[in-house]
Amino acid sequence: MRRKKRKMRREKDDELIYYLDQIKRKVNQHESYLNNSFDAREELQGMAKAEQAKYWFLLREARVRGTTFY
Repeated sequence: MRRKKRKMRREKDDELIYYLDQIKRKVNQHESYLNNSFDAREELQGMAKAEQAKYWFLLREARVRGTTFY
């Protein structure tokens, strides 16, 4: 039973790390768009803030879970 729990936890940790990486890339992409544009629309700024909020939420979740990034 413990092996199954450890395996499930490891799988979820890997999934969390994958999503963190994907969202971090989106955050960087949105920041790049905002920095390179002359007239940044409000919807683009809103999307950037939403992605950044997702990233911080997942990062806090990873810290609480004690996920190690290898």
